Amino acid sequence: MPEIPMREVTIFVSSPKDVAPERGRVQAVTAKLNREYDGLVQFETVLWEEHFYTADKSFQPQIPESITSDIVVSIFWTRIGTELPADFPRMPNGKPYPSGTAYELLTALEGSKAKGVPDVYVFRKTADAILPMADAERRRQAHTQLDALEAFWSEWFRSEKGEFKAAFQSFPTTDAFEQQIELLLRQWLDTRGLLGPRIVWPKGKGSPFRGLAPFEAEHAAVFFGRDRVIDAARRQLVGVAERGSPFLLIVGASGSGKSSLARAGLIPRLTTHGVVTSVDLWRVARMKPSEGQADPLTAMATALLATDALPELAQGDYPNAVSLADNLTRGGTASIQPIASALERVAEDSQRERHADQAPKSALVLLVDQFEELFAQRISDAERAAFAESLRQLIATGRVWVVATLRADFYELLLKQPTLKALKETGASLDLGPPGPAELAEIVRAPAAAAGLVFETNAEKGDLGERLLADAKTADSLPLLQFTLRRLYDRREEIAGEVTLTHTAYDQIGGLAGAIAAEAERAVSSLPPDAVAALPRCLRRLAERRPETARP
Repeated sequence: MPEIPMREVTIFVSSPKDVAPERGRVQAVTAKLNREYDGLVQFETVLWEEHFYTADKSFQPQIPESITSDIVVSIFWTRIGTELPADFPRMPNGKPYPSGTAYELLTALEGSKAKGVPDVYVFRKTADAILPMADAERRRQAHTQLDALEAFWSEWFRSEKGEFKAAFQSFPTTDAFEQQIELLLRQWLDTRGLLGPRIVWPKGKGSPFRGLAPFEAEHAAVFFGRDRVIDAARRQLVGVAERGSPFLLIVGASGSGKSSLARAGLIPRLTTHGVVTSVDLWRVARMKPSEGQADPLTAMATALLATDALPELAQGDYPNAVSLADNLTRGGTASIQPIASALERVAEDSQRERHADQAPKSALVLLVDQFEELFAQRISDAERAAFAESLRQLIATGRVWVVATLRADFYELLLKQPTLKALKETGASLDLGPPGPAELAEIVRAPAAAAGLVFETNAEKGDLGERLLADAKTADSLPLLQFTLRRLYDRREEIAGEVTLTHTAYDQIGGLAGAIAAEAERAVSSLPPDAVAALPRCLRRLAERRPETARP
């Protein structure tokens, strides 16, 4: 199969300043698509605020011409935009352009009609706007801008009688705009044949299926079937962050995909530039309460010092996990000051590197995965309380956003811990159920397509993908599916030039029901006789719950 050269696509984003969140979402969507279509397509956004301008001219003559881009996205809400200088070139009819934004849009439309490029898409926000009531002059300016926009709209898009003159898209919220712009760009790529075979997961990366291991951030490109839940989780977390309590508890049954949702879905989405307008620069720390067989605060300290989290902490008074954990144990606002200071250093370093006038707004996402480990018997009540208090103090800064995943059968224990109960009540919680039929189909088929794999189809047994989905009848099928798909990948064959997952391999591993049993049998058969004899007792001890504590 011949290699398809990568295509660069420039998107000119034209709008007044009242739709800054939507401008950010264009960047977020293009960043997502750039990851997904790495090696095939590279989107480049053109935004006036990302450039520097010399003082010998006004702004508009120095902004790149929209007509030179592949796509122009114009967004309006309540403003027409900034008035142009008197000596600025005029429209073909001799009238001045109503604003810089209008100039960018109208010249792009002229170019599109004359030469077929760029492709121009216009969006209008329909949400109600809040007038500046305390400032009469600002209120007058707001009315003037809105009146000018309505006049422009009547002239070019929709008459006072309601007749449409040109096509445009309406949207009620920033989230709705993001969905529309992503769909638009995907359709644009597809209709122009720029994607070719969507092999976004080359074979050098290994299997697109994780078996029984969770999907990590680096597997985001093949994490499918949970878009709706990811979006709901993001909205909830951003909402409570705006109220000063950025804490999200994801609750679900064992095997429901909580860890993968957080690691490969929510956190990569949340930390994409432009998704959260109040944060410019993110760091991420990931931990489990019993990681390294340490106490929870030492596990937290180790995660915070990791190279992709806050290694800047090592430059302060607590250069290692033991000293940092000891400081956190003391409690109070002073105990989390080193984390806040490290985030300040992150912002200051970025400011120096970019020679920026202002430091970016930095924040940390702390993932506490498998939160139920906090209730293990070896962890004392004092250690548990100290960990909960540190979480509370970190969340109270507004600079540390905490995402926790919890097995549903431990939810009652969390509610019995006063600090954790309070965090849950002031933060947000998401109940994660099993994926539905459509989501399961995407979980099975989309990663295979992303990796250039096909499911075998024959006259006797039909399509292997359909066979897998038909066998996935129970609510706990997700881990079985992932495990089976990984085994099928390990036994893949090349048939007629295509890498194929086969019916033969599926039958050999015992189908969906037999795959995990066969693996368990293989693991047990390698044990010495004394270990096999002790295994039943060990398994019972792992599974049983003590009535007086309800802890494992």
